[in-house]
Amino acid sequence: MRFWLQWLLGLALMLVLLVWGFSQWNLRYYNQYIGERLELLVELRQGALAEYFATAEAEMRFWSGNQTLISTMVDMNRVWAAHGDSVADDIYKLYVTNNPSPAGYLLNLEDAEDGSDYSAVHKRLHESARQFVTRRGYYDFFLIGTEGDIFYSVEKERDFTTNIETGEWKESGLPVHLMRQRVATRETLLR
Repeated sequence: MRFWLQWLLGLALMLVLLVWGFSQWNLRYYNQYIGERLELLVELRQGALAEYFATAEAEMRFWSGNQTLISTMVDMNRVWAAHGDSVADDIYKLYVTNNPSPAGYLLNLEDAEDGSDYSAVHKRLHESARQFVTRRGYYDFFLIGTEGDIFYSVEKERDFTTNIETGEWKESGLPVHLMRQRVATRETLLR
């Protein structure tokens, strides 16, 4: 009896070792497989992210060198300065409060047809900026003056016509980025 018990214990031990060895091999194999998949996923994500930023940089370079956009920015800067403190409220009323389009579709108004200098400049830019935003899937497109005034926005949300350095959105992080760009922008606008 003792002989069979030793054989049975030996066989059970071999079976346990065999199962343990197979599970260790299987675990290593799947760890390696999953690790390779994760590395591939990381590489693909890094490539997609690099491509996104390269595309965004190319678009920024295009728009920053676009003479139509630069002249529009100069004109909006001029209109803003010429009309004083009430210009933001007046423009907001024209393009948001009195906009005939429902909320969420304020970008459909190309011209407020009030005969103002702002509306003429807005009309000149709006169609191409709206197409750019909708076709490329961007959230919005802004023109922001050197003092932080948001002159133009495709979407016309609550931040439109506010000042991002002194207004409600001064903590948004955008003003920090603008401070870095301010000197180059002022030089461009003053030319």
